[in-house]
Amino acid sequence: MFRRYLEISFLILLVVGGMCGSQPACAQPVGRVSVHLLAQVLNRGGKVNYESDYYFDKDNGIFVSHSFYPKESIKITNKTGEMKIYFPEKNEVTIRQSSVFSSDNELLYYFINNRTEDLGLSREGFVLTNTRYDEGYMITEWTAPAEMKSIKKIEFVFENFLPVYACYYTPTGNVAKKIYYDDYYLGSSFNLPRLITEISYSDKNDSIIRRSRYSDIKIGNAVNDHYFNFKIPENAKIIH
Repeated sequence: MFRRYLEISFLILLVVGGMCGSQPACAQPVGRVSVHLLAQVLNRGGKVNYESDYYFDKDNGIFVSHSFYPKESIKITNKTGEMKIYFPEKNEVTIRQSSVFSSDNELLYYFINNRTEDLGLSREGFVLTNTRYDEGYMITEWTAPAEMKSIKKIEFVFENFLPVYACYYTPTGNVAKKIYYDDYYLGSSFNLPRLITEISYSDKNDSIIRRSRYSDIKIGNAVNDHYFNFKIPENAKIIH
C-alpha cells in the first residue's frame, strides 16, 4: 500500500512539475535567493578552492554569480540564454548567447522552483524508463537520448522525494559519475542540499572530486540587491 502511494505521488510530481514539485509540497514561490558557495576540487593529490556568491531572481529569471577566489568575475545570465562575464581587474567582458547558458539550466533554479523530480534530465532528452523501491528509497532510471554517446542511463535515488544520490553509466556499463546530495536546508518555500559531492571517473581509473558547500542562504528582502542592479561599464573591452 505504501509503495503504491509512493508511485502515485511521484507520478503527480512529474505531471504538475513546478505547480507542486517536491517537498515542500505546493510551496509558495520566492522572489530572490542568495547563497554562498565554497567549492573544492580534488585531483591527483592537489586541491583547488573556488569561492562565489550566487544571486537568483526567480521572477525575472536573472542569475548572477560573483566569483572572488581565485579570480574575480561577475557572470550574469537570463532565461533566454544571454550570458555576460565581466572581469573587473582588466575591465573586460565576454558575451555569449545560447539556450545552454539559460538561467533555467542552473542547478539553483531547480531547487528554488521545487523541480527536483529529475533536475532537468527530461529537458535534456532523457526518458524515465523505470521506477523501483528499496525500503524508504525511490529509485528512478532515465535513459539518455540516442545522440548522447558518453552516457547511457542515469539512476536517481530519492528519500522523502528529495534527491540524495545520482549515478551516471556509460554505454559499456561503467560508472562515469556519482553525485551525493547531503545536509539539506529545509525551508518553508524550497529545499536545498548544502553539500553536493560529485565524483567523476576517467578511463584510467582516476577520479576528480568536486565538493560544493552552500551556506548563508538568504531569501526575499534579506538578499542584497547590489548585483541585481550591477551594470557592466560601457568602456569594458569585449573579448572572445
